[in-house]
Amino acid sequence: MHCEITPYKRWEGHHGPLYAMCMTDEGFFSGGADKQLLYHSHQHHLAIEKIAQFSESIFSIQVIGEHIWVGSFSGYCYQIHRSSQDVHKWQAHQGPVFALIPLSNGWMASGGGDGKLHIWDVDNQKIIRSIWLGDFKIRSLQYSKEENLVSVTGGDGSLNILDLPWFNTQHQWQLRDEACYSSVYLSSKDVWITGHKNGSIQFWKKNEPTALVKIPAHLGAVYDLKLDPKNNLLFSCSQDKSLKIWDLTNLTMMAKWDAWENLPYRSINKMDIFGDKLHSLGDNGKIDVLKICIFD
Repeated sequence: MHCEITPYKRWEGHHGPLYAMCMTDEGFFSGGADKQLLYHSHQHHLAIEKIAQFSESIFSIQVIGEHIWVGSFSGYCYQIHRSSQDVHKWQAHQGPVFALIPLSNGWMASGGGDGKLHIWDVDNQKIIRSIWLGDFKIRSLQYSKEENLVSVTGGDGSLNILDLPWFNTQHQWQLRDEACYSSVYLSSKDVWITGHKNGSIQFWKKNEPTALVKIPAHLGAVYDLKLDPKNNLLFSCSQDKSLKIWDLTNLTMMAKWDAWENLPYRSINKMDIFGDKLHSLGDNGKIDVLKICIFD
């Protein structure tokens, strides 16, 4: 199997570094340092809708039902009704809200720079539980529906696996001086995959104290990871301004995109897959849509 990445489209509605994106079936939301929350339609390629303007940078976005949730630089969570655009605001964390994810039972989780994991009752718009995991920044959250587990990555290099509904720690790995920025769960192998500040991608198995495999994947921090289970592929993006595709069968790199390489910007911060398209955004303030071509 071979894989190629080709440019498809570029969105240019923002005016500063971008940190957050949330994909839906109809389109996607984006936000960052210019404090704008924008919506981009998959069908209408020229349509960019400004949903809201905030007084601070946007670090995370999540869509649940009719509401858009936004996590901010100073620890606020905003809830915006999609139709009426009514806004509610809560001081949730003491530090940036780096992650928002929907859970089962009508719950949502938020993770912040204060090391706290908040569990929200979405319908009643309130925090029902707070869990302090340590003196570090929670950089990303992932929910595995198959296992009913939440993975929490930390700036101290930790990966914590918590169960639902009790949020007890089922597994924990600690890597000193290797801050962990991203994670995904490969259910077919029962393996967690993590991206780190030192540019490595590492693979973890239950009850194994050390990484099964460690790949020197990038020259800078690995800020985001995404899986394509159907084609057995792993996508990674980095502070080194590159995006790579890995074959999970033999852990070899299949394709690389580094169109920003000679530009004075620092990183690709987020990405997501929609159909055969890969959307990426970062410090240059643009959203690049890339077509993924897979062939024998």
